[in-house]
Amino acid sequence: MHLLEGWEIETLPVRDPIYNFIEIPREFISLIDSEIFQRLRWISQTPLEQLVYPSVAHSRFEHSLGTMYLAMTAAVSLIRNSPARLEAILKEDDAFRSLSPKERERQFILSAGAIGLLHDLGHPPFSHALEEACEYIFEDEKHFYNHEIVSYYYARILLRQKKVKTTPWGEKALSVLKNKKSKEKIKLSPVENLLLTLIDGPIDVDKGDYLLRDSYHCGTTYGLYDRDRLWRNIIITKDNQLGVHPKGAVEAWALRIARYRLGTGVYQHHTRNIIDAMLIDILCGIKEECLPLIIPDYRKKEKFLGWTEHTFLNALMEAGDRRTRRKVERLRKRELYKRGFEINLIEFPELLIKETVTQVKRDLLFWKDSLSSRVKDKIIFLVDRIPIPPVFEKEVQKEIIVEENGNEKPLAEYLGFKLEETQIVSCPWRIFIFVDKDLKDNKEILEGIEKDLREYLEKISKPLS
Repeated sequence: MHLLEGWEIETLPVRDPIYNFIEIPREFISLIDSEIFQRLRWISQTPLEQLVYPSVAHSRFEHSLGTMYLAMTAAVSLIRNSPARLEAILKEDDAFRSLSPKERERQFILSAGAIGLLHDLGHPPFSHALEEACEYIFEDEKHFYNHEIVSYYYARILLRQKKVKTTPWGEKALSVLKNKKSKEKIKLSPVENLLLTLIDGPIDVDKGDYLLRDSYHCGTTYGLYDRDRLWRNIIITKDNQLGVHPKGAVEAWALRIARYRLGTGVYQHHTRNIIDAMLIDILCGIKEECLPLIIPDYRKKEKFLGWTEHTFLNALMEAGDRRTRRKVERLRKRELYKRGFEINLIEFPELLIKETVTQVKRDLLFWKDSLSSRVKDKIIFLVDRIPIPPVFEKEVQKEIIVEENGNEKPLAEYLGFKLEETQIVSCPWRIFIFVDKDLKDNKEILEGIEKDLREYLEKISKPLS
């Protein structure tokens, strides 16, 4: 039996290594065939991991299809597992109120699928690495690249072009994507709130797909969890969030463990961190007037559609000076820096009270520029969080809800490892310093750099007199 057979949703089956077959609703075919969506074929899902795990060659295109399918799978489970709660919130929503009960369910499934399909439309070349690089190179936040803003921008254009913007599922997709891109969260209906947590919550279908997909293509087992066991046992909580039935509790925990394992073993592998730092160093060396050639205005559609990793690297070569071109070639040839040292910003508690992490990143650019030329040209740095074991996470301790016999408990309490409030922690920020091989082998110079950096951090930590 096909997943969507009971709701008169005609589908086109497409082969996939994670799900065997993905069922694509006919309503979505024109969206997928559009040039806006087809661009995702040329945006890598994990671009910088390719220099660590050679088999990683999958794209945002297939991840978006997978997230769409998992979102619809989850929607079907919610219909089956929480029928009364779902019917109640569907009936009070303006977009669904006038529909028959079966059509309401159909539109709910399509809403979930459309959000999953369109959630990554705006990803730039090198994805999150480029977004984070903007924090180093731009002083004004309005110039930061935010793929969720761009995803909403192009989803709105695409749904209007295909004349589905005013369908119930099109309306719900845009409302949720608009909320994701907004710092000041808009007021959502209960259905929209549920759909938001389905795509962006402590356990969500975005993570649910990329953990399995990235792990598969890396050739690791880090991201594995029992997909069927988890997504067949999700429920709607009393406050209209995504929760789990006791049968899915262990797999909700397994998903968080998988996220931690893939984070430490793949996304923040030390070589991946070095590559991130190299990309940031390259972009920081581009002259300000040349940056629009590297990071074009996303509202210029033709430039955005042709903006991929390949064209991005070519633009760096064309816009950069000789020094920048050497750095790009070094990245292409995988001539990487070595680990130098790291500093945990927990050692400087006053610093993160006084300044934001973005300000610290810019401070470090000034620090590096103050070093002698024989040193500063041979070091790069990265400021990043280190994942913490999920037992200490707020999501596990408070936000993932298990419902048993009408009683709701946080996942940690249900599984028997609830912590005291003071034990729940956030991922610590660390400064990573990477160096050329000749500095790596020179212990005296390396110790001098670390001493200089610590003195600088102490200086900027002090409150203004």
